[in-house]
Amino acid sequence: MNRKSPKLPLTDKERSNLRKGKVRLRDILDFSPEHLGEILDIPLERARYLVAMSVFQ
Repeated sequence: MNRKSPKLPLTDKERSNLRKGKVRLRDILDFSPEHLGEILDIPLERARYLVAMSVFQ
């Protein structure tokens, strides 16, 4: 199945950390919030929000 990249409200720092972690936007929904939080160096609540937004779209 070909998934489109979700439109997420990411900060510049979060986008930079995604690139450093070699993570694509469309792959965010495959991560647990805990793992995404470690990759992006963000609080768990923010990671949960981003995963939920990714699933929603």
